[in-house]
Amino acid sequence: MKLTTRQKQKLQHMCSIVLLAMLTTILLCTCGKSNRSIAILEHAENIMDEHPDSALLLLNSISSEQNEMDKSQYMAYHLLLTDASYRTGNTIVEDSIIIESANYYDLHGTCKEQVRANYLAALVYDYKGNTPMALQYYMKAVAHTDTSDTHCDWHLLGTLHAQMAKAYGRAMVYSMQMNCIHKAEHAFFKANDTVNALKAKTQTADIYAQNGDTYRAITLLDSVADVMAKQQYHELAVGFFLKEMPLIAKKTDRKFAESVMQKVQQEMHYLASNHRLWNNYYACQGILAELQDNIDSAGFYYMQANLSDINDMPLTACINGGLMRYYTAKGNLREATRYATYYTLACDSLQKMHAENIDCEMYRLYTQDRMGEVEKHMEARLKTMIAALLIVIFVLCIAGLISHQWYKRHKQWQRIKIERHNMYFQQLRATYDHARHEYDTLQNDFLAYKQAKGEELESLRAQVATYLDQNVSIETWDKERELFDDKAISHLHSLLERGKIPSGRDLREVVQLAEAHLPDFWAVVCNPTKHLSLTEIQVCVLLRVCFIPSEIAAAMNISMQRVSNAKASIHEKLFGTKGAKGLEDKLLALH
Repeated sequence: MKLTTRQKQKLQHMCSIVLLAMLTTILLCTCGKSNRSIAILEHAENIMDEHPDSALLLLNSISSEQNEMDKSQYMAYHLLLTDASYRTGNTIVEDSIIIESANYYDLHGTCKEQVRANYLAALVYDYKGNTPMALQYYMKAVAHTDTSDTHCDWHLLGTLHAQMAKAYGRAMVYSMQMNCIHKAEHAFFKANDTVNALKAKTQTADIYAQNGDTYRAITLLDSVADVMAKQQYHELAVGFFLKEMPLIAKKTDRKFAESVMQKVQQEMHYLASNHRLWNNYYACQGILAELQDNIDSAGFYYMQANLSDINDMPLTACINGGLMRYYTAKGNLREATRYATYYTLACDSLQKMHAENIDCEMYRLYTQDRMGEVEKHMEARLKTMIAALLIVIFVLCIAGLISHQWYKRHKQWQRIKIERHNMYFQQLRATYDHARHEYDTLQNDFLAYKQAKGEELESLRAQVATYLDQNVSIETWDKERELFDDKAISHLHSLLERGKIPSGRDLREVVQLAEAHLPDFWAVVCNPTKHLSLTEIQVCVLLRVCFIPSEIAAAMNISMQRVSNAKASIHEKLFGTKGAKGLEDKLLALH
């Protein structure tokens, strides 16, 4: 059938209307879903504080519509979902999504949204045990908080600082933890939240207890509990009063424990149906009975406490320790051993193992349970091992000292031997050079050599004539020879020839000999105006009795360089001449 032109136009118009209707329907459906998601997100945010479980159900109802949300709705959805999951104790979403939300709000959100997003990101990392990353996002959240704003959420700021304090406590950075606690207290007081401010203050008591300042921890907890009691927060007051008791047990302060338990009894009238606090109350009554030396009452109260309902680990440790002591006193070693094991595990979980107390109790229990012989055997074996170890150490020390002395002596002997060989070599080389020189001179110019020797003889005759002119008698020469042949000088020569170092006594004998036989020499050397040192006096004496420099170095156990320096110093002090050359001749002229 062939359509006319009018019919064709009418058909095209109808197709356009149908297509427009379909598009409108699709758009309306899409907008309807979007408006529904926005409404649910707003409603979930409004009821989050009072009914987080209902908010979580609402958010889960639109989980299938995530892919149809725009960027802002998607980020808001995951932010609220993480908040609701944390508040209800359910599994928190993957950290990558909340981190993406935090980064998004850092760029596009308001201050309130930025604080909330970074706070939840920190909670996610805290939940997963990543303390450094948690602290990083906590600090970002604090940085985004505008405290100058009249609508500042001081309660959230206090919560941020309180969470940071806990994180620093886990990292054992106690100075930063204390700083965050003070900031949390300030924020909670600004928010008129006295309860949370006082709860934050109790973290300070925990720090004091961890650092061993038990008295300050007890005083702080007691003051907080008194404030809670005055403001009719009976459950919190009892909780803080009972938290003091394990610390008081360490101080063994009986009177203070009695006063605390009287306050607890007054508050417990308001909490008759709270079984958990009654369990804690029985445990603290047991601690008080132990402080009063009433082991039967202590055991009764400890057994009344249900350990499964007590979440306070220090109190659990006290109960197990008390039952261990109770059954030990009653002679029931089997039960005592069992509770001793529980006590050890409780202390391990606290990371506050008081090894001396636990080991003492466990040791006493097991030694009573037929372990005496094993203990004696182990003690004897330990003493034997310690004695053997001490003997080995002593022998090694003696051997080390002997080896050190031998090595020192050996090095000295080697040094003297080398110096002696060097001295002999130098003398031999000098003799050889002199003979070679004379031989060469004799070969080259015999007449000149003869003339030089003649001049040398004339010089010697002149010197002899000089001595004769000064009335030098044969007796003087005999005294000089007698001095050189003295026993002290001969003994010193003998020691040096054998490579031994003379003692101080040997050197003193030579010095005394010079003092007795050479008065003029001694007067010059010991003249106070010359300022000669003891070492320089000894060098003068040895030079005067014809010891060569190498022998002087060996006798005084000093180097050749020091001998040369001493000779130069002596020459300058005694005769005003620089250098060591000619000093021996001048000293020999002194009698």
